Amino acid sequence: MTINSLNKPRSSIRKQAIWGLSSQLITSGTNFISAILLVRMLGLEEFGQYTLTFLTIMIVRNFLNTMVLAPMSALAPKLNKISEPAYRSFILIYATAFFLISSLAIGLLASLLSSLNGYEWLTSITITLAVTNALTNASDFFRRYYVVYQSPGFSFFIDLTRNTTQLFAITIYLLLPSNPMNVAIALNLLAFSNLFGVILGTIRYGTLKHKRQFFKLMWMRHWKFSKWMLPATALDSLHGSGPMMIFGAIMGPSALGTVRAIQQVTNLLNLPVNTLSQILPSIAARQLFEHGEHKLKVFLLKVAIASTALIIVGILTLASLSELIINNWMKLESPNTKIILIFFGASTLLSLIRQIMNVKLYTFEQTKSIFHINIFGAMLSIFSTFALAELLIEISVPIALTIGNLSSISAFLYFNRKKN
Repeated sequence: MTINSLNKPRSSIRKQAIWGLSSQLITSGTNFISAILLVRMLGLEEFGQYTLTFLTIMIVRNFLNTMVLAPMSALAPKLNKISEPAYRSFILIYATAFFLISSLAIGLLASLLSSLNGYEWLTSITITLAVTNALTNASDFFRRYYVVYQSPGFSFFIDLTRNTTQLFAITIYLLLPSNPMNVAIALNLLAFSNLFGVILGTIRYGTLKHKRQFFKLMWMRHWKFSKWMLPATALDSLHGSGPMMIFGAIMGPSALGTVRAIQQVTNLLNLPVNTLSQILPSIAARQLFEHGEHKLKVFLLKVAIASTALIIVGILTLASLSELIINNWMKLESPNTKIILIFFGASTLLSLIRQIMNVKLYTFEQTKSIFHINIFGAMLSIFSTFALAELLIEISVPIALTIGNLSSISAFLYFNRKKN
C-alpha cells in the first residue's frame, strides 16, 4: 500500500499541525528524559563528549535540510501526479548519496581529531559515529518525506517508534547493576532506535520510476534552490552549534556538559520551532500556490503570534521549575540556572521568528537573501562566545545565541524594508 498522493484531497492545515505537534511532543519528551538519564549515567565529562558527537550529527542534519528536505518541501507540492514516481526515485538516490558522503566525512574528521590532545576518546567511536549519523539522518529524511506527501500520521508513527525504542533501551541500561553506559553505547542506542525509523520509512515509500532526463532536471532545480542555502546553512550551523562547541573547546567537556544539560531542559520550548520546521515549508508552498502572496503573509503572521505566546508561557513555567529539574533531577549545581534558562528561552523565541522569516524567503526561492542575513547572526554569535566564555562561563552560550538571532532578525527587517 502506497502513501497518499500529493494530488489527492489534501489534509487540512490543522490536521497536519496536530500530527506535527504530536511528533515533536514525543521527540522533545524523549530528549528531555534521555538527557536527565544520560547526565546521571555518564557524568558531566562524558556527557560533554556525547554532546560534541550529537551536535556534529545535528550540523549534518542542517545540511540535509538544506540540500534535500527544504527543496523537497518546496518543489514536491508543485509536481503533477505523473511525475511522482520519478521524483521519489530521484530524491531517494539523492538522499542516500548524502547519508553516505556525510558519514564518510564525519569518520575522516573524527580520525583526524583523535590524534589531538584531549580528543583521544574519538578513536573508539569513529565508526559508531559515522553509522549513527547515517541512520539518524536517514530516519529524519523519511519522517519529512511522509509529511510532504500528505501522510503526517505515518510520520508521527516513525517518530513514536524510534523515540520510544531509544528511551526503552537507555532505561534498560540504567537498570543494569553495573551501569556500563559510555559514549559509544549511547551512540549505539541512538543508531539502533533510528534503524527502526529507516525500516518503517521504506515500507510505504511508494512506487519508483527512474527517468534520466527528469533526474537531471530535478538535480538542477534542487541545486538552484540550495546553492545559496549551502553557505547560509554553514553560517547557521556556526550560529547555532558554534557557541556550544567553542565554549567546550575553551572551558572543557565538563563545563560543556553542564550547559548542554540545561539547554536540554529549554529544548522543550522548541516544540513549536521543531514542529514548524517539519510542516511549515510545504504548507507555505501550498498557501502561495493556492491563495497567493497576501494570504501567505497573513498565515505566517498568525503562526508567529500563536507560537510566540506558547513559548513565553513555556519560559515562565520552566523558570519556576528550574531548581526541581536541574538540581534535584539532574543533580547539577549551578547558581545561574534561572538566568541561563531565560536566555536560552529568549534565544528560542528569536529562533522561531527567524525560522518563519526564512520560510517566507525560501517559499519564494529567495535563498540568496537567507545567506546574506545569516552572515550577521553567525559572526556575532561566534565573536560573542570568544569574548564572553571566560568572563560569564555558562551564561555566555545562551547570550551569544540570543545576540546572533537578534542580529539576523534585524538584518532581515532592514533588507526587507530596503527592498520594499
